[in-house]
Amino acid sequence: MEIKPNAAVCGTVTENPLISYTSTGRTYTRFAITVPTYRDYEKKILENREVIMIAFDDTAEFCCKYYEKGDMINCAGRYQHRRHYDEDTGEERREQVFRIDTIAFRNKSGGDRT
Repeated sequence: MEIKPNAAVCGTVTENPLISYTSTGRTYTRFAITVPTYRDYEKKILENREVIMIAFDDTAEFCCKYYEKGDMINCAGRYQHRRHYDEDTGEERREQVFRIDTIAFRNKSGGDRT
């Protein structure tokens, strides 16, 4: 059964994506973007929310090759919730990451690149 994307995120890349490898040798990248939160009636930005993005395999290599800090990114994918234990304190940590399935280029003014 194929899992379909259930969310879309558009924001600004805050750090250059870098290629990393899992213990099994799978390629991935992890980076943050800022996503503005607007007021509906005033069209003013209330705050910028940081979203942690993760991509695997060809999508990860694409992100690292074509995106850098300050670029606009438009992605479809799904949110994943992760739990892990901090090795130093032994406390359980929870985080929410956005797993990228597909990407569309955006230019600095917000329009699609062709």
